[in-house]
Amino acid sequence: MRMVCCMSKHFYKFNQKECLRLHTFMLFRKFGKIDAMKITEYQWKSSDRNVYGATWTPENDSKGVIVFVHGIGEHCRRYDDWFEPLCEMGLAVISGDHHGHGRSEGKRGHFNSYCEPLDFVSMLFEKADELFSHLPKMIYGHSMGGNITLNYLLRKKPKVKGAIVSSPWVILRKPPSKLLLAFARIVYYIYPSYTQHSGIKRDQLTHDEEELEKYEKDELLHGKLTVRTYFELDAAANYAKVNIQKLQIPLLLMHGTADPIASPEGSKFLAEKNSKFIELRLFEGFLHEIHKEKERNQPMEAIKAHIEKLL
Repeated sequence: MRMVCCMSKHFYKFNQKECLRLHTFMLFRKFGKIDAMKITEYQWKSSDRNVYGATWTPENDSKGVIVFVHGIGEHCRRYDDWFEPLCEMGLAVISGDHHGHGRSEGKRGHFNSYCEPLDFVSMLFEKADELFSHLPKMIYGHSMGGNITLNYLLRKKPKVKGAIVSSPWVILRKPPSKLLLAFARIVYYIYPSYTQHSGIKRDQLTHDEEELEKYEKDELLHGKLTVRTYFELDAAANYAKVNIQKLQIPLLLMHGTADPIASPEGSKFLAEKNSKFIELRLFEGFLHEIHKEKERNQPMEAIKAHIEKLL
């Protein structure tokens, strides 16, 4: 039996108490025995905005904690199922919805600067230290979250055992045309919060029809991206490419070979530039959301093996 909590259409209306524990509930699934994963929801503050946060913890003691960074247009609770096998390993996960995403406040798809998502990740680490002070830390980011994770590792140099990145925004499969970019640069200086569609289509994400149906029904997802957010992420992608050799912690880098959004060539480039610390795993035929594909057990097994080496 799975117990769920109610969600608002856009985001929770928080009261004034920071770190309010909103809901705690248990998810149960049978694998020959009954395993439990506890999800606890919070209100936190980041860059003077209310943001939604959550932790996923095993029924018994945790042996490590993963700080997770989600992608553009989505929210952290899309990963409930994905985090369950990590909890079964004895790992806790902490995450939240970026500004302008999910249940957090802010203009949809907009960052005032790249400092905002970096500060958001710093806030997650602070909360991880408060809630799991004695546990070793790791960081994991997907897509835009992979872009942010790479930059966080390179710029902030957090004390983590290792990192995991999937389908990172490093090189786009179909970047905007030169003409469109020229126009967008003008708009950037006049109206940086101008919103456009991200261009992401449902059939670019996964081959799993059941997951695509969930995607269609999820009211917290949005396809919005502002001009400033695009240029901030594009500049950050270039920063990662230029500075990746400075990375000095073990990184599992995963990508689907058929990803139509973020080109696997970006991940290949990073791995070639820093083969000492980066382990590249390519999944043949997988689209952008490798964690939502029918054969998602393959990347999960890679993650488990990576974590076992770290701990």
